[in-house]
Amino acid sequence: MNKIKFWGYAYLLAALLVTSGVPLAYKFASGMDVLSLMFLVSATGTTVSVSLLIARGKTTRLKQNIRKKSYVISVVSFGVLAYALVSSIMAYATHYVSADLVAVVFRTWPIILILLSPAMLRERIDWKEPLSAIVGFSGLLFVLLDGGNVGFPAAYWPYVAILLLAALFDAMAGALSKRFNYDLSSSIFMYNLVAFAIFSIAIVVQGGLHLVNLSLSDIAAILFLGVVQNVVLTFLFVGSLRRVKTHKASNAYLLSPFVTMVLGAIILSEQVQLYYLPVVATVILGMALQQSLLKPTRLYQRQTRAGLIPCHDVTSAFIGTPNLILSELLDDDGKALAICSPENSYDELGKLGFNSFGERGAIAFVKGKSYSLRLEISEIGLVKEMVGFEKGVVIIGIGREEIVENSLTDLYHRLRNIDHSSSVVNKRAS
Repeated sequence: MNKIKFWGYAYLLAALLVTSGVPLAYKFASGMDVLSLMFLVSATGTTVSVSLLIARGKTTRLKQNIRKKSYVISVVSFGVLAYALVSSIMAYATHYVSADLVAVVFRTWPIILILLSPAMLRERIDWKEPLSAIVGFSGLLFVLLDGGNVGFPAAYWPYVAILLLAALFDAMAGALSKRFNYDLSSSIFMYNLVAFAIFSIAIVVQGGLHLVNLSLSDIAAILFLGVVQNVVLTFLFVGSLRRVKTHKASNAYLLSPFVTMVLGAIILSEQVQLYYLPVVATVILGMALQQSLLKPTRLYQRQTRAGLIPCHDVTSAFIGTPNLILSELLDDDGKALAICSPENSYDELGKLGFNSFGERGAIAFVKGKSYSLRLEISEIGLVKEMVGFEKGVVIIGIGREEIVENSLTDLYHRLRNIDHSSSVVNKRAS
């Protein structure tokens, strides 16, 4: 396992543990006024994230980013969706239903994320890939029905409905975090700041904070949600989602409600029911099915002036790269796209001016020109795994998506024309 994938799975495991504890934290603070709770949580998150921003020397990067319209739209959208709307719904729902039910319903977002992938991420999927998530969720549905009884009380349905809405918002936020590439330190500060601004206005409209006899559990919940959920969890979640394929990360998160149940039994002394077992069985089955159906993540074939080409989005292979040039190119809405070329195309690539492609089976270019980018072996290995092309040459274009895609399209057809011309010459010679 290469370094990027290792850290992707490490982030995923840590994020799973943290996100499983979030419903419990909201439950601990369920005696507080919702807006007052969210104001204090966002204030804590903003304080911690700005301190982290300053400590990591990222203030200059933030000043550069906020001048970009796409950056402002991205961070405001993510802050509103994940830090304001989702958090508010979670805090409100735990006033009336159990943490287990909140976790089970809210964690339908991985299925929604998979279904949003074609539209928001331009990832190609077929019916088999969502099937693994649905199988994994079937056990959670069994628990939702309270171990096979007719169902939960009808009074719970409004809260289930708003939790499903929160799941939709969270899936959209997750897609945004994968589509845009920005420095996390400055972005997390902005997410918290957006939420803080929203809840500050809400508190003024409400007529002030409604705080009555804050308990130690309330304070602990505020700190956990403000520091761990609003700051640490975002690092873990975005880090995992950008290094691990979307449907693989989504299936792993299906474990979250079960972990919440176990933590609830340990922390709140709630009895673990026997019908929790189907949750484990179906989640494991769903993950096994997902592993057996893994396919390369692809961009849709796009019609351009030069025609259609199969093009892969491999941006996640270079997240956290030590190469400063790559890092700058991928900032904002930069993308790394790739096409595959056979092993025998080295000569043809040389005719097109790619003379510095090295011995690792990969070429990197910017704006259609050969570029002296030294790619890490682990990065190239991950790219080839992502595109499902172990042999031959992977040609990687880095920069603005439209420019890179057009350049790759042109290169793809030029290679095919050279190959066709060579075949004609060989036939005439024979």
